Amino acid sequence: MNNDLQTTWWRLRPKFSANTFDEIAALSKKHGMEMFQKGDQAHLEAMKK
Repeated sequence: MNNDLQTTWWRLRPKFSANTFDEIAALSKKHGMEMFQKGDQAHLEAMKK
């Protein structure tokens, strides 16, 4: 992972809490879909990498 991507990820990382991997995966997917629907440019760029 390059430095720009690490910096972007660290700044944008969501703070999820769950009891299982499946719960975390669902929360992450939901968050990604919400950011995509909002057209959040920083998230869209991070998702491309």
